[in-house]
Amino acid sequence: MNNMEAAVMVDRMRYESISKKEDFTFETVLSSEYKLNILRKAKEEGYFIKCVFVLTIDPQINIARIESRVASGGHNVDSGKVIERYYKSINNIKELLDICDIVHVYDNTKIPERIIRKHKEELSIYPNEYWSEQDILGLME
Repeated sequence: MNNMEAAVMVDRMRYESISKKEDFTFETVLSSEYKLNILRKAKEEGYFIKCVFVLTIDPQINIARIESRVASGGHNVDSGKVIERYYKSINNIKELLDICDIVHVYDNTKIPERIIRKHKEELSIYPNEYWSEQDILGLME
C-alpha cells in the first residue's frame, strides 16, 4: 500500500468512526480546509472535540527541526511546503477555536508553553516572550 492509498483508507476510517459515533483521534498540520471539514462533521454529529495545536513563532524553526530529523534518518519536507503550510495552519486557528470544545494552543519555539486555552465558552490567553497579547488575539481573528 502506498502513502496515497493509506491516506484514503484512513480518511474512510475517520468518517466511518463518525457515523458509528466511535471515539477517534488524528494528527494533522491543519493546513487544509479538508481537515477542518472532518472536525465540522464530527461536531455536527454531536462529538465533544478536544484539540492540541502546537506552533512556533517562525517557520524557519520548523525547517531547522526537519533538517535535524533528516540528519537522524527521518523524512524530509520541502522548505517551501513548510512555509506555505505554516501560514495556512496559523490562519486556521480561529476556525479551530470555533469548532472545538476544548483547545490548547502551545508555542513550541523553545520549551512548550500554552498561549491559548479554550474550555467550552471560557477563553484564556497567556502571552510569552514570543507571542504578545496582541499577537495571540491576532491568531483568533
